[in-house]
This record gives sequence, C-alpha cells and structure tokens, in this order.
Amino acid sequence: MDWKNITWSLSPGSWCEIKVDARKVSGRVVFPNTYGYIGIVLVDGQAPKTVEDSYAYDFTFEKGINKVRIYNGAPDGPITIDIAFTDGIKNN
Repeated sequence: MDWKNITWSLSPGSWCEIKVDARKVSGRVVFPNTYGYIGIVLVDGQAPKTVEDSYAYDFTFEKGINKVRIYNGAPDGPITIDIAFTDGIKNN
C-alpha cells in the first residue's frame, strides 16, 4: 500500500473537495495535524469508518466513489491542510 501526501492552502471562507475512489479497492484518506478550523463534510457515497481525535481525521471507504468536502473555518486568514491517502486496500 503506497501513501501519497499533499498539502493544500485554503483561503478564508473557501472549500475544496476530494474524491476517494473505492470501486476496486478500499480507499483511505487521512487529515493529519488538523488543529481546529477545519470543517469536513462527507458528500454522497457510503458512510466511512471514521477515526477522530484531537489532531487527525481518518476515513476509510469500503466501496464506491466518495467525496469529502473540506472547509476553512478559521475566523480570518488562510489555513494549510495536510492530506495523506492510499492507493487502497484490496477488497475481498
């Protein structure tokens, strides 16, 4: 399983959407180091297995095309978001 890492910056009041493709294998996306001011909304798709703690959000999707919308909830200024995702885990 290969992990890919990207960093995005969101301007005040903005949002972006990522797509998790779990048609052939399970898809996983992790938002590490998310200290406040991040809003995450699951759009369409299947409800994932979710792990949430004080510094990370971790979503695993078992099947289908799934979208995750990320918001900048800071009162002012941009925020930087680290995103880690896998090519997937084979579904049996």
